[in-house]
Amino acid sequence: MAQVSVIRSQQYSGRRYGGSVREGQPYMVGEAGRELFVPNSSGRIVSNDELKQQNGMKAVNITFNIQANDTEGFDDLLSKRRGFIISMINQSLNQQGKESLV
Repeated sequence: MAQVSVIRSQQYSGRRYGGSVREGQPYMVGEAGRELFVPNSSGRIVSNDELKQQNGMKAVNITFNIQANDTEGFDDLLSKRRGFIISMINQSLNQQGKESLV
């Protein structure tokens, strides 16, 4: 437990926006929660935005405005209409020259 306490108390530099990394130096990473990355050799982290630029991709925002007086059963309705919602998203992506989600 003492080692866990020491690890938690340390400050690690992150690479959310990309950047160089040095061998043996820890970096905080993780898309689905914090993870600690300790490289065996020096290198570089490429940010998500930079990946999109390199691949000619741009972020796409799709907004759904939903007005409802009674939201009971709303989650069930969304689940039942999942295919339709995905179809609308894919149509919007295709209109912008992007690939479909699925």
